Amino acid sequence: MKVIHLKRGEGKTDQLIKMVDKSGIYIVCSSMDRCNEVYVRAMELDCNIKFPISFDEFLDKSYYPMGIEGFVIDDADSLLQRLTRVEICAISLTEELPNKVRVVNIRGKSNIAD
Repeated sequence: MKVIHLKRGEGKTDQLIKMVDKSGIYIVCSSMDRCNEVYVRAMELDCNIKFPISFDEFLDKSYYPMGIEGFVIDDADSLLQRLTRVEICAISLTEELPNKVRVVNIRGKSNIAD
């Protein structure tokens, strides 16, 4: 799993769009409005992506799973916070994932966790 950690407006969503270009991976967005914005942005970047699904569709499993290779979550911190009215103060990620976890920091340097 790749973790993209950048400030607002520094290109996190663009990286996700480029990552899923011409693949069967879907982007999950916070709302249908955001899905539309991301799809339009992909066209501006000349990327061919599947139309994103909303967080509500993702939680309700309102998608046809055949042919979906995976998901990337846009603004995961916001999506997690929508699950509760209480502030989420921290999260942990398991290091023992099928793929390496790559954290991209605000300076664009990568740190790979084995």
